[in-house]
Amino acid sequence: MLIGDFSLGLASVLTSLGLAAVYGQQWLEKSPLGAGVMQRLSVVSALATVCIGLGLTTMTLMG
Repeated sequence: MLIGDFSLGLASVLTSLGLAAVYGQQWLEKSPLGAGVMQRLSVVSALATVCIGLGLTTMTLMG
């Protein structure tokens, strides 16, 4: 029961995030500042992913 509930919760969260990303992108493309915002979000997202990965790697190697 616990595994089933966890899987259902995870699936609903991932589906919600995916839908929010799709509709958010469509909304931003319609706004006048959308193109600049999308480019900045892509760069910020990539940098955040790299920083988190480096931080986790550093913590693992040191700890």
